[in-house]
Amino acid sequence: MAQASNDSCTNPAQVHEGTFDLNQGTAFTNSEMTCGPNMPGDLFWLYTATQGGEILIDTNGCTFDSRLAVYDGVDCSAPCIAFDDNSGVGNASSITLSNVVQGQQYLIQVGNYPFPAGDGPLNIGCGPNDPYEDNDSCATAFEIGAGTHSAVSTSSDPDYYRIVIPPRKILVLTEMQDALDEVIYLLTDTTDCQGLVTVGSTEVSYENPSMTPQPVVVQASSSPGFNYCVEYQFMVAFECFDDPNEPNYPCALATEVFAGSYTSSMQNVTDFDQYKVSVEPGVQLVVEGNGILEDVDWSYRLDCSASGTIESGGFAYTNTSSVTEVVLFHPVPIPPYTDDCIAYGFFVKFEDCFYPDAFEANQTLATAAVLSEGTHLNLTVDRQDDDWYQYCLEPGQVTQFGVNCPTSGADLEIAIYGGLPSGAPDAGGVVLGQQQYTYQNQTGFEQTIYAKVSVYWFALSDCNVYELTIDGAGCPDPGVGVPFCDPMNVNSTGMSTRLMGHLGSGVESGLHLSAHSGPSGEFGYFVIGTGVSDPGLPLSDGRLCLALTGGNAFGRYNIANTAMTALGQFDANGDFRNLQGTGTSQGGYGYDVAAQNPLGGTLQSGETWHFQLWHRDTWSAPGRWNYSNGVSVTFP
Repeated sequence: MAQASNDSCTNPAQVHEGTFDLNQGTAFTNSEMTCGPNMPGDLFWLYTATQGGEILIDTNGCTFDSRLAVYDGVDCSAPCIAFDDNSGVGNASSITLSNVVQGQQYLIQVGNYPFPAGDGPLNIGCGPNDPYEDNDSCATAFEIGAGTHSAVSTSSDPDYYRIVIPPRKILVLTEMQDALDEVIYLLTDTTDCQGLVTVGSTEVSYENPSMTPQPVVVQASSSPGFNYCVEYQFMVAFECFDDPNEPNYPCALATEVFAGSYTSSMQNVTDFDQYKVSVEPGVQLVVEGNGILEDVDWSYRLDCSASGTIESGGFAYTNTSSVTEVVLFHPVPIPPYTDDCIAYGFFVKFEDCFYPDAFEANQTLATAAVLSEGTHLNLTVDRQDDDWYQYCLEPGQVTQFGVNCPTSGADLEIAIYGGLPSGAPDAGGVVLGQQQYTYQNQTGFEQTIYAKVSVYWFALSDCNVYELTIDGAGCPDPGVGVPFCDPMNVNSTGMSTRLMGHLGSGVESGLHLSAHSGPSGEFGYFVIGTGVSDPGLPLSDGRLCLALTGGNAFGRYNIANTAMTALGQFDANGDFRNLQGTGTSQGGYGYDVAAQNPLGGTLQSGETWHFQLWHRDTWSAPGRWNYSNGVSVTFP
């Protein structure tokens, strides 16, 4: 291998900032110059500083055990100012020169110890004073935010920065001072530095139009042909993003919107977004935020000169006039603001039925409205809000339940249940214009019928107006006694177990008790007491409402093999069936109360006694048992 031309301190190779090849196998002579221990096989370079500050000289990446020395001067008599062995990576050496003056020259010596020799790079670059080092690769990009970033410099490799752009914001990166050499900024849209977005020499900008934060990587490097080591200072800022509706401020420039979802809106807190929408007569406008990023209140009005009515999270406006109205509205950011740019979204919809009808709120089985005979007009049902009804039928009574939809194209669905949904005598059916059901109570006792009206699955409108007609409903005998603890806590069916009393059964005491709306298949029996406690003592899912204090007592009708046992079970319709043969007056339903009293003695004329039903509840309920309401009965 030929001898290197810079094998002597008398003929050093001229270098500047950068990376240079060295091969100790080409060093055939050993110089007498040394800053420390002997350095056999040494090579020399003459470095002229192109800028002041800190300069880093190292042999990181070499394949041999290197030694490094730096001399203040240009010839073999220059004084030694620094020596290093193994301060670099592995066996490499590293020296940092401080307070370097631009134009000053330094003699650099690299030797190997011990033998054999090897090769590698000689690196000359900026000193390690950059606060963001080591950020010389995309994988080690330093994450920064808004603000000014100074005292940074590029070296033999570019600097990488990771910046997270907030939703609907514009990143602007600007050079803040004249660098000694030009700095090139490259912006990529992924964290693996693939996919170049834009290039700029002193400024770059990038828009994040999405509704989620977006990370980008910025690369800063010196322009080819300029000095290797470049000091620079730059600023990162985020600006508000103009959404597609701009300009829509002031009120006179309001953007017209229609039914639908709007998800790409951005508002500056000093520049409100104004919208307008036309509302037909008899229609309700609903505007609600869709929860995108920021919560906002809403201000709406009919005239730009009028003050707005502010509603939290959204608003509903009903046009009760006979002409089309234009509603103006805008979002109101809720302080404290996270910044001065508010990203938000909203949706607009129209409802044909804008008013609650006479039976609201009857959206669940437990809140079913009680119906009377006749035609009920101007009823409304929403897709998310079924209408439930209930009415009573006497034994043998026939009822007709009809729904009529006067609105063209209205699609409703109705279902009729005898007692509970699990025991439906006639369940379901799509109503297209008009539908009617006929049902007869063949149970031999009073029966509660439930009806549900809902919007058909494929209906075009979320809200329909309808008329309801019912014939043959009503039970003229509401029973005897004064109810207490009425209604009772709901059982696992979602309804309260209902206790009723009827005198004149002709069996035992003459009082017949019946229970309805209970959990199918569950057992129970009746109890009697001398006093009432209302609201009662909470037990399991219900309340015991017979008094236990003040000298009061209660007894159970579960004395086997006597008329004082009333054990029974709820059938599929939720009606209590007698299992002991003590409910003969109603064909096996309920209980014909015995003349003998479980507390002692018999039930006498003029006495008032108090009754409840205890029963088990299904395992799906929180507890294991429940009660009916109570009834106080005075015997004639």
